[in-house]
Amino acid sequence: MKILALCILFLVSCSRQSETPEAVLQEFVETQSSEIKTIKSESFRLISKSCQDNKCSLTYSVGYKTLLKEKTAFVTEVQKKAEMLQVKNRWLIAEVSNINTAHESLEPINL
Repeated sequence: MKILALCILFLVSCSRQSETPEAVLQEFVETQSSEIKTIKSESFRLISKSCQDNKCSLTYSVGYKTLLKEKTAFVTEVQKKAEMLQVKNRWLIAEVSNINTAHESLEPINL
């Protein structure tokens, strides 16, 4: 799974030349969530942006639903921080780290 994410990261980063860091990041997030059939992406929200020279730090939130038997089982909200670098007029994602994750179960959890 990690290798697939890195390949997607590389392809997304290389395919965009002069877009904003936000657009590159959003496309990366949407591409990642579309690869997993049991997850339906619901939202992408930019929380903060801090740029200096060719570096940007973006804090963002991603919301998605996890499906079980074609029915929503969980609603998840994840806050992340992405470090981005501009190399030869291309925005590249250097690192993504989790800040906070919240899961809400819509069905009872049976252990």
